[in-house]
Amino acid sequence: MKLSFSTRGWADLSWEEMMETALDMGFSGIEVYNLPKFDRLLSKGGPFHKYQTAATARELREKKLTIPCFDTSLDLSDGETAIEPMIRLFEIARDMRIHYVVTFAYSDAED
Repeated sequence: MKLSFSTRGWADLSWEEMMETALDMGFSGIEVYNLPKFDRLLSKGGPFHKYQTAATARELREKKLTIPCFDTSLDLSDGETAIEPMIRLFEIARDMRIHYVVTFAYSDAED
């Protein structure tokens, strides 16, 4: 069985600390939570910057770790507010070959 831990509630850890925590605890993956809200992970030099994703994916493979999914608190029903960050998250997932992105949509009225 493969187990992963979620980074939800672990915002103070660096990416390196997240990987080391997963390895130390015997997990095989890291579920990255709310990536669009963490500029330090997305900015230049960060592990999920567009020029760094291939190196991050390679480092994860070398450590025998995976990212099973990106989990996000972006609300798809927010319309324009959520579209751009969600597209960017999908692009990162595609570039890193991450098959799943978790999101949600609040709605006042369901048909």
